[in-house]
Amino acid sequence: MMKRQVFCFFLAVCLLTSATELLSQEKLRTEANANLVRYTSKDGLPTTNVAKIAQTKDGFIWISGIEGTTRFNGYEFEEAGAEIDLPRMQNLYYDSINDILYLASPKKFIVIRGNDYKVYTEKEGYKINGLDGQMIGMMEADSKGRIWIGSWTPWVDKKCNGGLTKFEDGNFTVYDSTSFPLDNATGMLETPYGDLIFNSFGHNTQSREGSYIALYKNEKFLKMDESEGINLQGAIIFPGNEFNAVDREGNIWLAFAGLNTSSNYQTNYGVLMYDGTTFHQFKELSTILGSGRYPVQVFYSKSMDKLLLTTLKLDGETFDGNNKTIYEFVNGKWKPSDILEHMYPLKNLKSGNHLNDFRFFAAYFISANRFFPELLVLPSANETQSSQYPDQLFSYKGNRWEKYDALVMGNGYELQKGFIMPTSKGLEIYYPNYSRMLTVDDGLVSNQSFILELFTDRNGLVWISHSYTELPTYARTVDVGMNIWDGKKVRAFTEKDGLASNISFQPFQDSRERIWIPTSKGLTMIREITNIEGEQILKTNNIKDKDGNPYNVSSVLETKSGEIYAWQNYIRPAEPNLVTANYFLGKLDGDRISGIPSPFSASENAKKYRLIDLREDNDGRLWLLGIFCDDLKEITSAATKIMVYDGHVWKSPPANWNIPAEQLHYVGNLKSGMYFLTVGGFFVFNGEKFVNLSDSTNKNADFRILKGASVTGTMTNIQVGDHLYIRLRNRGLVIFDGTNLDFYTKKEGLPAANISNPVTDQFRGNVYFSSSSGALRINGTKFQTFFNDESIVSGGPGSSVMDGFGNMLEFYDGIGMYVNHIEEVSFPVVLSSVSIEDQSYFMKLPEEVAYSQNSFVFNYAALNYREPRQTTYEHFLEGYDKGWSRPGNITFAEYQNLPFGNYIFRVRGVTSNGIKTNEASWSFMIHPPFWRTWWAYVIYGVIIILGIFLVDRMQRRRLLAKERKLISESELAHAKEIEKAYTKLKSTQKQLIQSEKMASLGELTAGIAHEIQNPLNFVNNFSEVNIELIGEIKEEATKGNMKEVIAIADDMLVNEEKIHYHGKRADGIVKSMLQHSRSSNGEKTPVNLNTLADEYLRMSFHGMRAKDKSFHAAYKMDFDEKLPMVRIMPQDIGRVLLNLINNAFYAVSKKAKESEEPYNPSVTITTKTLGNRVEISVKDNGDGIPEEIREKIFQPFFTTKPAGEGTGLGLSLSYDIITKGHGGELKVASKEGKGTEFIIVIPE
Repeated sequence: MMKRQVFCFFLAVCLLTSATELLSQEKLRTEANANLVRYTSKDGLPTTNVAKIAQTKDGFIWISGIEGTTRFNGYEFEEAGAEIDLPRMQNLYYDSINDILYLASPKKFIVIRGNDYKVYTEKEGYKINGLDGQMIGMMEADSKGRIWIGSWTPWVDKKCNGGLTKFEDGNFTVYDSTSFPLDNATGMLETPYGDLIFNSFGHNTQSREGSYIALYKNEKFLKMDESEGINLQGAIIFPGNEFNAVDREGNIWLAFAGLNTSSNYQTNYGVLMYDGTTFHQFKELSTILGSGRYPVQVFYSKSMDKLLLTTLKLDGETFDGNNKTIYEFVNGKWKPSDILEHMYPLKNLKSGNHLNDFRFFAAYFISANRFFPELLVLPSANETQSSQYPDQLFSYKGNRWEKYDALVMGNGYELQKGFIMPTSKGLEIYYPNYSRMLTVDDGLVSNQSFILELFTDRNGLVWISHSYTELPTYARTVDVGMNIWDGKKVRAFTEKDGLASNISFQPFQDSRERIWIPTSKGLTMIREITNIEGEQILKTNNIKDKDGNPYNVSSVLETKSGEIYAWQNYIRPAEPNLVTANYFLGKLDGDRISGIPSPFSASENAKKYRLIDLREDNDGRLWLLGIFCDDLKEITSAATKIMVYDGHVWKSPPANWNIPAEQLHYVGNLKSGMYFLTVGGFFVFNGEKFVNLSDSTNKNADFRILKGASVTGTMTNIQVGDHLYIRLRNRGLVIFDGTNLDFYTKKEGLPAANISNPVTDQFRGNVYFSSSSGALRINGTKFQTFFNDESIVSGGPGSSVMDGFGNMLEFYDGIGMYVNHIEEVSFPVVLSSVSIEDQSYFMKLPEEVAYSQNSFVFNYAALNYREPRQTTYEHFLEGYDKGWSRPGNITFAEYQNLPFGNYIFRVRGVTSNGIKTNEASWSFMIHPPFWRTWWAYVIYGVIIILGIFLVDRMQRRRLLAKERKLISESELAHAKEIEKAYTKLKSTQKQLIQSEKMASLGELTAGIAHEIQNPLNFVNNFSEVNIELIGEIKEEATKGNMKEVIAIADDMLVNEEKIHYHGKRADGIVKSMLQHSRSSNGEKTPVNLNTLADEYLRMSFHGMRAKDKSFHAAYKMDFDEKLPMVRIMPQDIGRVLLNLINNAFYAVSKKAKESEEPYNPSVTITTKTLGNRVEISVKDNGDGIPEEIREKIFQPFFTTKPAGEGTGLGLSLSYDIITKGHGGELKVASKEGKGTEFIIVIPE
């Protein structure tokens, strides 16, 4: 036990290892009423010993020790960074200036900057010398930014059982036994001179033998042992600068606890001082301290301006004021101090009881920080008594040390908003308390506060009235006056201070910032004036009636036009705890109030008990609502009567208002109308009539839930701004804004299902309720709970309200007013981790995940370690959710089986002090499953096509099988018919083709005859001439005139040549005719297309003339003289040309006959070269081909000629000859009324 206490300040060696959800949070109060938040194994804390704690800039708390490192967010101890072995790190150092976290284990060194990190292993140069099983006992930084990592091995007796490594500028220096003189390194401190001092646990880490120190100066180590004249061992170097002493001259002092011997006798202890050059040893302490007492700490107290030495006693001692535990350094000598003498006797700050049996084993000092003044700590010597007698803390005041507090005080670390300390029970976070309980001794006029009239004015002052008459069941009048809280102190305000009566009710502040206090003797008007010291001075004026008589009022109303009305809401005879109250309704008129007679009937005014309420509707009319009865028991069931003032006269509402004939409970007035509750009903007056909403539902509101609203004995007029608050007894709360109606339970942030005693603050938009769990503040739809402080009082407050200075005032009946100071601090919301399937991510969150990883748990927290449970959260998964979730206390959101796509998870919150947090978010994408990828669709397409193909084949096979069966049955019966039909078809086809040929041949006949006739005429004519010339030759020969004979013979020779020429011509025409009439042999020969075209043009023309003597048309030939010889089948091409030319002549002839206007029929045939192709065009200026039949002209048997004039095969055969026989094209271009052009394109 003693050894644990001796080293609890400088040896904490365990760490948390598992991430466990926070199950509970123990909140404690110290003797001085400070707040302690304790986390134990119940909260997921696996061990109670911690080596190092740091809070990083992002708000996370990192806890490190030999078992590993964990990160804490207030809810969960997380194993962050498992992918880089971060949970296995044994120690840490945090550079708060540069926001860099360093962590180390014997095998790895990690540097974290924000979400970026770098891991160093032996490969990157990180190493630390020592034995297997060593642990990292030290990580510190010096003023040059160098990180020093030290290790040691527990419970061994072996030299160099640990080592020292330096990290500087990304590089490591590993020290071995030749460069570092100590057996291990367990602590380090930096002197004011820039030198470093290292201590050690020695080669025997149990007895501390060899536990010297080493000075690091000028980049060299010097061991301070007997060789340097120093025999002190067991130097205590506390982590941080809170414990080690630098005196006014800059000397640094170290205490040495010495060695542990087997007989528990300590040796080699004392004090060492370093002045920057030399170490000075104070050996006389062994004589001064005596047996069993050893040095622990040398501390320079700035409060006392003294150098002090604290000691420990192995067996502990009882505090009696004479304890020789603390020594002072005076004139170069250590002598006992009388500090403890002036602290005797010890007292409990709460009870005042003496702690006569308090035992402690040592003393130590702590320098002042943001949370504590300079402290002197007496640690308790008996762990089993720690709950009864924790460590005793003292601060220096008025030249003496006085009791400051009592709590288990360990080696703590400053957080951003608290002070965290490892203790034997777990982790405790200390928060200074600025709250306190005020009683009648502090100025309260009464500690009876079951139901109070509370009002926070524009300046933040809280007015507290103790009389209440809103509900007859709870009505009472208390003749004590009022209290006013100004944020610092509470003061009484009574008749002595100008109040009209000590029986006062709910204050009211008008638009001119005047405070109106209704009392049993009239109105008191108050103006607040701030004096030069910032205090509020109250200027009072009691308002009399026109006759100067007193009148009793309990309520005040200011109309939209600024008129002030006051009235008595509960008219009754005197009863226990109630004074008599008569009817009064008045209007402020100047500095007086004028009474208004009751507009109700005489019978109603005669009733013994009357409840009166005054309201203004949206049209500026005043409503006076009354409930009348002679028996108080009937006052909760009597129907409400209404009188309306239109600015001139009071009168009953018209019948068409449809006023419910039952008791109406006013709720509030929104733009949509005035709202009322009845037993089981909810109504709105919309300006014209009452509308029953009790069974109404729409997409924004289900009013049926209000059938269960609390009305009897319940205050219903709870309105702040545009929100109405309606309580459902023991079920929850409804909030209605005129459009949206929402129901809230404990799940949505209510501290309890039953909330009571509402208080409204119109200036800040808040409504306050009280519950068994504590006070509740609601702003709009945002909830904030202030849980009970069980160390102050058990049970919830009776009434609650917040002032304008950050204090929640909670009133406990019979006790007093608790001032709960609230810090207006916003705590950041962080997305602490994301779990995807079974994998958790803390450091770097993935931006893309596979479809198989589509289940998520998002863990988040507002890093509020004091009151984490009071933070409410809203989350929204963009791409999935329709909007933000309702506020709740759950710190995670779970989504299962998300579809693939892009998402953004967003979370925000409201902390326990009502401050909105930042918004944390993470964007990610879920890849589609393989069956929804593009390549999968390609496969699907292929499969579908293949499937269709296979199905088609199967279907075809089935059909074919059926068809074959049918065909096989019918083939024999129809074979002959098919054969006959086929033979007939072939014969018909041949006949048709031959007919077409013969038709074209017939059309040539006349032209050919004409062509033959011409050469025959020449032959006949020249033959006749030659006959005559022969006769002349004979005659001239007889005469012997040989010259004439020769001349005549020459003429005959010329005639013979002409006869021969025209004979040949006739022969050629005949041969062409024969060739045309014969079938093509399929052989292609080079042909001059110009000559071929010329021949067939002339033949066609003369053929047309032969058939029709009236036929006349011009024909033109535009031949390309450079047209090459073309390999064609001349018979076939001739047929094509003849067919096209015939059609052209037919078209112009037909138009010439039918046209009534002058018309010159013309056919043109053109040839030209197109690269490696030739073109032949046959163009006419006939009527053209109609567009609707243009695509049909190449079809077999299609013709536009009258029956008997054509077969319809001419163009079809021509198309096949050109395209199939010659690989060319046959195109047509035609315009109706303009003509037609057929174009033949064939390759050379």
